[in-house]
Amino acid sequence: MKSVLFIGLGRIGLPQALVFASKGFKVYGFDQDPKIPEQLKKGILPFYEPGMQELLTQHLGENFLPSAQTQDLVTALTQSDALFFTLGTGVPNSQTCKTTEGFDLSPIYQLLQQLLQHPLKKASVLVFRTTLALGSMDRIKSYIEQNFPLTEGNEFHLAFIPERLVEGQAISEEEHLPKIVGTYNDQGYEKITTILKQLGGKIIRVRDPKTAEFCKLTDNSYRNTLFSFANELALSAADNHIDALEVIHAVNADYARNNIPKPGYASGYCLGKDPYIFEYSFQNISQNRGFDSLWYYGRRINDWLIDYTVDKINKNLKNKNGKIVILGTSFKEDIDDFRMSHSLDLAKALISVGYQHITFFDPNMDLNKYTQLPENLQNCQKTKILDSALFENAEAIIIAHRHQLLRQQNAATQLQALLKKAHQPVYIFDGWNIWREAATLPFVHYEALGYALTTKGSAS
Repeated sequence: MKSVLFIGLGRIGLPQALVFASKGFKVYGFDQDPKIPEQLKKGILPFYEPGMQELLTQHLGENFLPSAQTQDLVTALTQSDALFFTLGTGVPNSQTCKTTEGFDLSPIYQLLQQLLQHPLKKASVLVFRTTLALGSMDRIKSYIEQNFPLTEGNEFHLAFIPERLVEGQAISEEEHLPKIVGTYNDQGYEKITTILKQLGGKIIRVRDPKTAEFCKLTDNSYRNTLFSFANELALSAADNHIDALEVIHAVNADYARNNIPKPGYASGYCLGKDPYIFEYSFQNISQNRGFDSLWYYGRRINDWLIDYTVDKINKNLKNKNGKIVILGTSFKEDIDDFRMSHSLDLAKALISVGYQHITFFDPNMDLNKYTQLPENLQNCQKTKILDSALFENAEAIIIAHRHQLLRQQNAATQLQALLKKAHQPVYIFDGWNIWREAATLPFVHYEALGYALTTKGSAS
């Protein structure tokens, strides 16, 4: 069990593939975007992940063989003991997850059509490490058996192994995190665990692939719901002139039963969609009892922070021509990934109600394909430089993410210098409570998520 094939070399697939290469596997790598394998063959990473450049430099051309050529793919299919599918999947919203009958698997079916017209190595394992709606593996199994002369358990095996990696820690976590494994039979389980044992981390077997799918959806839905609880506390605290951070610190302190996170924008490529994907399997219960799941409402709460922030801007800016600066464009602090970021949603919502002058700041702006503004925001200004020129004539500032570079500015003297060219007064809405010292400045009207106690100026 020494050769594996990765289909999908994105934020999750590429770190995994390189960890496999570092453990002595011969790793073939393909992506639907042919530019990615071509970049990798030149030693160029499509995004940053700690430790990944070293692994690429060490194993490229030896254990790690990226390619965009069909013939190389055919060769890899006949030689690989396991095929890892690390692909992005569909993104339902709060309505489609309740009104659509089934999760769309057509992109996966199309990919399988392309792959399975070529022979596989006998009894190879097809491993899915992506987010799928409950029951998707059963549908994939039926699709393969109905459309190809292949039987699960004989010519091939299927496994679902939840991907649980966090961007920024993917290399380390792939080597140490537990791997949850769901297969249809013992033979498939033995084959895939022979591979996984060489990576590191505990292996946890669950009854079948459907149970493993449930585990994947549980992970992110649980975390999303925790964040939504903190955000609900924040909304109520601000409305009652209470400091949410003071409350959270007090109830968490030396009390092991509480671990409430700090409030803030919670989205991204997993948190933003997994609870809605989970809701597909909750439709019967929702219809019978008349209301939706806890995790569904948790996701709605986190998404509603966009409306809440826009309402704050509307109440504090009377001039729709005023300049608005959004600090932090990624979906999470200190990473180079803008996908499904609430910063982008904020800008779209502001534009939809008439604001025309929006400037994005992010230290990773235009670093790679993951850090480019989408087409519908191309008219916005953007920069990766944090200085007083960024805030020139700004009438509102939204702190959308807590990048370290931003956290380091929270001193009155630093903020005084940074904001000296801003419109006076300037309104600041701090979604992460990282610039509280701004409230001490006489020309600043400062509010934060869960904090509306101290303000000095008043916005125009």
